[in-house]
Amino acid sequence: MPVTPLATDIPPRARLTLAVRRARRTLVLALAGVSSVATAAGAQRGDATPVVAATDRVYRDIERLLAAGLLADVMMGQRPFSVAEVARLARFGENALTAVRAAVDDPRSSASARAAAHARLRQLAWADQAVQQLATSGRIARLDRGRVQLRAGGGADLLLLHSTSPARAIPYLGLGVSDAIIASAAEHRSGLVVGRGEIAVGELGGWVGLGPVAIAGRGRGIVEAEGTRHGGNTGNAGIHTASARLLWGNAVVSVGREQLHWAQPAVGGLALSTSARPLGQLSIGMERPGRLPWFFAHLGPARGTAFIASLGRRQNFTNARLSGYKLSLLPHPRVELGATMLSQWGGEGAPEMRGWDVLRDHVPFLTPGGGGRLQVSNKLAAVDWRIRLSHRSGLTVYGEAAIDDLDRERLVSGMRQDGAQLLGVYLPHVGGDGRWSITVDGRRTGLRFYNHHQFTSGFSADGAILGDPLGPNARAVSISGTRDIGSGGVRGQIHIAATAERRSMDRYQILYPPLDFVRLETRPAEDRQRLTVGWMGAPRDRLSLRLGVSGERITGFGGTAGDQRWAAMSEAALSLGF
Repeated sequence: MPVTPLATDIPPRARLTLAVRRARRTLVLALAGVSSVATAAGAQRGDATPVVAATDRVYRDIERLLAAGLLADVMMGQRPFSVAEVARLARFGENALTAVRAAVDDPRSSASARAAAHARLRQLAWADQAVQQLATSGRIARLDRGRVQLRAGGGADLLLLHSTSPARAIPYLGLGVSDAIIASAAEHRSGLVVGRGEIAVGELGGWVGLGPVAIAGRGRGIVEAEGTRHGGNTGNAGIHTASARLLWGNAVVSVGREQLHWAQPAVGGLALSTSARPLGQLSIGMERPGRLPWFFAHLGPARGTAFIASLGRRQNFTNARLSGYKLSLLPHPRVELGATMLSQWGGEGAPEMRGWDVLRDHVPFLTPGGGGRLQVSNKLAAVDWRIRLSHRSGLTVYGEAAIDDLDRERLVSGMRQDGAQLLGVYLPHVGGDGRWSITVDGRRTGLRFYNHHQFTSGFSADGAILGDPLGPNARAVSISGTRDIGSGGVRGQIHIAATAERRSMDRYQILYPPLDFVRLETRPAEDRQRLTVGWMGAPRDRLSLRLGVSGERITGFGGTAGDQRWAAMSEAALSLGF
């Protein structure tokens, strides 16, 4: 009679392999459930296209058109969008602008109504350029070869960056550990974390689609001056993104390296931002918002995504996993609501988890085991929202609230100590001609947000925080303005931004049980004030240039009293689509 070995008789590496296999089976079942919902939510069929990179400036245009009331059924909290989806939004925006123009000369309308339509059209003087940018990003080249109809596209980018702003590691202050690097030039760089020095980054990519399948890839090469410190990619040349997407009804299955941006603002976010590099993953989601089945249809258009990814070899637990899901709803045409759940788990030498435990760990408030000082995963839960308060001015308020390792016994104190919050206000058209757009936002992170004691790489990948590069125990406020310039179809913008950041360097001790944080030492905070001025122009179709310069004042660097520094950053970038 065969004897089943006890769990303690199995070598640690074999137990890890078994746990991973169980987790994969469990997650496959969960993804299958998401697939059935996504398919039921929309029966439309079409040709697959790859996603538009989450760092593409077209999302700023989408956000602006949405706030102006020229787009509908857009989930800003779940990006990236596919090329086909951006093309759909371009057509929708063009039709909305046509309707506004028609209202100006409508003989059936009163004089006051026509005057109001004329004033709105004048306020939307910038919208033609924004819609054109969407149409350009959503353009698809079709290559007919008899019965075979291929779709294709691609692009190239070049970035030159010089920085004298110092970067530093996140120190151990008694509140958990992280491998991440704090750097002023880290935000929205897709894994590029630069300190002092000069660096040149080139990217070249392309894609091809046939029927319901699209394959895309993009390489990145880095050349740096001697002594330049940067994180992010593990080598100076390699594959930046590479994925295959299968479109099935309104469900999309994607395998490969892609970047998810789950946040309301065009730049930044607490859960998944564009600061870290794209992760190799398996994901399933919805191509576009659709109605859920049964009585859930009354909740409005919805969009959901679930994924499992590898954080790579540069983790304290090699090849640790990151998995999660997000559901977004539009209960009202002016309101978007979203909920996110992420879990960092597994890897060589990590605390053991069974397959069912992995699934249960993705439910808020539930824990798969452990307790006390042992935690078998690092969880992050978040909710986000976007509300357009005024149709005329486009005044939009957005926000996000997240908590690390959610504890139902510490809801209030946990949101302050282990949570983070973001609140922003956006105006899409300001001034007589509406060519200015203004954004004001504030952010704060809790004492040990993004840090962890078991997963000592923290909530990061290759030196870049997966969420807000502000880091733990910090706060920031920023105001930025963008103005459209140029005429005759030549697109251009100037951008001005001012940011103030403060990072606490105080030391703490964690007591347990009950959980308590005791301040052991008060140290000078690190303050950074930064002013940025930039210009972006598009002299030709699918060709854009960008120039920018920043000045920065840093005091208390690394918690050192009396340490005051001045720094500058300058960059030039070129993008070409084909």
